[in-house]
Amino acid sequence: MNHKKHPQRKSISIRVTIAIILFSYGTWEQYQEMYSDTIRPVEIRNVEKLRTCKKPQNGYMTFKCPNCAEKKYIPFSCKSRLCTSCGNKIVHKWSENIYNKLLDVTHRHIVLTIPTRLSKMIEGRADYLNALIDAGKVTMEDMIKYSSPKKEKLKIGLILVIQTYGGDLKYNVHLHGIVTEGGLNKRNNWVRTQFIKYASWRKKWQYEVLTRLKKKMPKCKDTTLLIDEMFKKYPNGFVIYGKRRFRKSNARSVIRYIGRYI
Repeated sequence: MNHKKHPQRKSISIRVTIAIILFSYGTWEQYQEMYSDTIRPVEIRNVEKLRTCKKPQNGYMTFKCPNCAEKKYIPFSCKSRLCTSCGNKIVHKWSENIYNKLLDVTHRHIVLTIPTRLSKMIEGRADYLNALIDAGKVTMEDMIKYSSPKKEKLKIGLILVIQTYGGDLKYNVHLHGIVTEGGLNKRNNWVRTQFIKYASWRKKWQYEVLTRLKKKMPKCKDTTLLIDEMFKKYPNGFVIYGKRRFRKSNARSVIRYIGRYI
């Protein structure tokens, strides 16, 4: 029996970028039409920048070798936060800036979450997101203060970042925090917090979130019912995760993980 030899097919790899996803088959135009009532100007500007990223018509720099006179043309990048290439550089720059500000003490990576119903209500509301940041700040300050030996007021180191999406890309508002395990007291001495009982701070986080959101929400019966429901449905408070402990020397991976959402 004769077997015919088939020529091997060459595999072609294509790097899928945000620009390809948005500008293929009119995706971006359809998205703008569907969400015209909620899409923000800053989002439109950052997407439109992608069209000209590293394209010569957007401008370029010329480098010439003084010895052989060979020229090299480097097109300008778009500097958009959405850009697969430029965005990664921005994250790296932000991460290094944060890393340089960290104290050389033990830190803790903490995640503060809220129920799905609240998360959906908050979508697209900057004032509600600001309320979450304020609630997270107060909660974590008290968490460190009252976990310290003498429960004295401490000046802590704290970085809080809002993430509006989870790993599955579904809308899921939560806070990531990097906080020092301790702080400076009135005498400027460092007081270390060795143990944090996260379960006991869930109600504090819940209270701070709901009371702040209530002030931002319309003063009506529906608001009162929703806030009451959130207290009754979650009698143990909203979930707080105490992630890994780390020193500054091991902080870069945590910072980059948080920074990629920014």
